[in-house]
Amino acid sequence: MNRVRREYIRIGSRIHSVHPFRVIRGHTKFLQIIAAQTFKQKEREMGVSKEQVEASLTSKLNPVHLEVIDTSGGCGASFVVEIVSEQFEEKRLLERHRIINAALEEEMKEIHALSIKKAQTPQQWKPISQLSETIPTTEA
Repeated sequence: MNRVRREYIRIGSRIHSVHPFRVIRGHTKFLQIIAAQTFKQKEREMGVSKEQVEASLTSKLNPVHLEVIDTSGGCGASFVVEIVSEQFEEKRLLERHRIINAALEEEMKEIHALSIKKAQTPQQWKPISQLSETIPTTEA
């Protein structure tokens, strides 16, 4: 008597049985659900999202301007940050970077690379933004 060999898929700590004939006959809904669960689990394990970084910085530093770019292709391992906050007043650049790193303490456990492009005070940032508005454009 031939027995059908079952396939097993492990998702986290749970093991699911997959019957090979059901897959062949086109009953792939179960595998689609498993794939979706696996993707969600991997997403949780992989790293932080751009929104998490933005929320953390916004709640702790109350920035006037904040731009976070995920340079890792969506896996949450690498970010570029541009931030303008009043908390940077009378702080040197190194101190500003330390403040940002402290604000992202929990996220930094999962982030591989954080590039702080700008960490400025509103007074430092305003002249630059005003300058870009006053530069005349030449039309051909």
